[in-house]
Amino acid sequence: MSSTKRYQVFVSSTYTDLKDERDAVSQTILEMQHFPVGMERWPAADEEQFGFIRRVIDESDYYLVIIGQRYGTLADDGISYTEKEYHYAVSKGLKIIALVQEPDVAPKTDVDPNKQRRLDAFREKLKKGRLVKIWKSKEELTNAVLHALHHALVTHPATGWMRADQIASVEALSDIVTLQKENKELRALLNDDQPVILDIAGLDEEFTIKGYFRDLGSQSRAIWNCRISWRNIFEIVAVQIEISPAEQNVARESARLFVTQSGSGPPEGKYGATTWPETYAESWHCISRQLRALRLVTHTPGENGTLWRLTRGGEDLFLASQAIRTERSEE
Repeated sequence: MSSTKRYQVFVSSTYTDLKDERDAVSQTILEMQHFPVGMERWPAADEEQFGFIRRVIDESDYYLVIIGQRYGTLADDGISYTEKEYHYAVSKGLKIIALVQEPDVAPKTDVDPNKQRRLDAFREKLKKGRLVKIWKSKEELTNAVLHALHHALVTHPATGWMRADQIASVEALSDIVTLQKENKELRALLNDDQPVILDIAGLDEEFTIKGYFRDLGSQSRAIWNCRISWRNIFEIVAVQIEISPAEQNVARESARLFVTQSGSGPPEGKYGATTWPETYAESWHCISRQLRALRLVTHTPGENGTLWRLTRGGEDLFLASQAIRTERSEE
């Protein structure tokens, strides 16, 4: 008899416009041998039913939200029931799996401009603090569910369900819960809270950084470009984080080293009090996002702005690149 644990996945979305998609997602979850639950039994939303839905979310292990082109029915407070479900799931600490349909793929069904604004704001809210899966078709959606849920099961194990005869004892169950809590705390320490991006560019792939020389004495800007691997970008940034983690310092000093790496030079061959290199904001934001996606750096708020920190994995990689190696004599 299989002792595989099963998980309850709450599927949240608007209903009439995404009925086929919800059916396909539920089928995918069932084929993974887990339990999809949602609003199919209660397609008409009201406050009384929402109270019952909250109890179902309480019993769920994961929360999966599908966003299409409708914001949905509004509650008395002007927020859609789908967004209220999301807020409640976040408040309960459930792992959120967000799947957002690419805008304009399907005809918009929200003609109310207020609802459209709220839908756009909800999309942006979902993207903050997590990576979302973008889908165009039902096939892309079910494939995204398969990968995202599998990753969540591995990186964020929940309580789940097992047959009573598969639990050796009350003590064993208590041990499992304790180990899961410790596992979650350790993953937080290791900064393993971001989903894996399967096709992310590797450390040895190259990226072109674009920047310019700021000169207070001139309106013109000399441009510089640096073609460099993500590994070298990380090593340059990591050195600056060790020296001073404030983002403005990391950005400024990294730009100087990017210029050196590119072989470019400042106007008239020297830096001065009024001439220094800067990285274009677009390139710097791309560097920031990529290093965070690779889980090498993280950002924390500081007294005077954002602070950059190395994650555990980032620190290990940086030390490996900087450590002095044993010199082996040839025999």
